[in-house]
Amino acid sequence: MMLLTRDDLMTQISIHSTSKKEAPLVVPGEGLGSAEEFLAGAETYEDDGEIFSTAFGSMAHDTQEHTVEVKPITKVPELKNGDIVLCTVQDIRHPLVHVSLLLREGPPTSDLNGVKGVIHVSKIKPGFISDIWGELRLVDVLLARVLSAAPSIQLSTYEEDLGVIRALCLNCRKPMERRGNRLVCTNCSRFESRWLSGRYGRYDGFWKDQHKYRH
Repeated sequence: MMLLTRDDLMTQISIHSTSKKEAPLVVPGEGLGSAEEFLAGAETYEDDGEIFSTAFGSMAHDTQEHTVEVKPITKVPELKNGDIVLCTVQDIRHPLVHVSLLLREGPPTSDLNGVKGVIHVSKIKPGFISDIWGELRLVDVLLARVLSAAPSIQLSTYEEDLGVIRALCLNCRKPMERRGNRLVCTNCSRFESRWLSGRYGRYDGFWKDQHKYRH
């Protein structure tokens, strides 16, 4: 099976907004446009002249009000131990990484709509970690395994295919490319390190049920 890059998938995947125009699926931290063109609407924020998403859902533009917003996906299924999930880093407070869960890997793929979970530093990768920030960063998108679904969601990225699958440059906020075990920004040439998944840049398993992202 051919594995698609994130750009390929985001080109193919769309959902219907209330205006019936197709709108792209976006994740937290996704760039939505320039603040010179739009005002930041619901589930977005402005940073250094750019507007970014704070939620997983459908991007929508209001051409009359000149705003851009994100309409979150609201359906939340029940998780079970062992599930593989797509999540994004929301906060890091040693020894915990706080994440928002976006999707459960299929089949069938299930929307999680920002349910909160945590990853303990000891569950990020094998070996001792002195600095969490050298392994994970805010708005990184991760693959993680559910260790405990109740009473709180405990996750792990300990396995080879788990870890960061998408990261933004800390300097210019552009998506970074993998070069060996490091990441490089092709926009500003910055190098960074993360605990990388073997599936970095690949979203194949999470988008098999793309037809169900409909309003």
